[in-house]
Amino acid sequence: MSDHADWPGLLAAIKATGAARIHVTHGAAGALTRYLRETGLDARMMHTEYGEEEAESAADDAQEAP
Repeated sequence: MSDHADWPGLLAAIKATGAARIHVTHGAAGALTRYLRETGLDARMMHTEYGEEEAESAADDAQEAP
């Protein structure tokens, strides 16, 4: 699945697969995992070697803000 899908697209894809367990790797991983758990799915965050870059990007953005 593309990591560029929007929220409705992700939810539609998850529903279409019928998956009972979902591993979320990056993006709004915490929010998506929490939402999926609240709907009764077994959702878990899965750390990858690419997870650090989003935290770094957010920190860079925060430093650039006026």
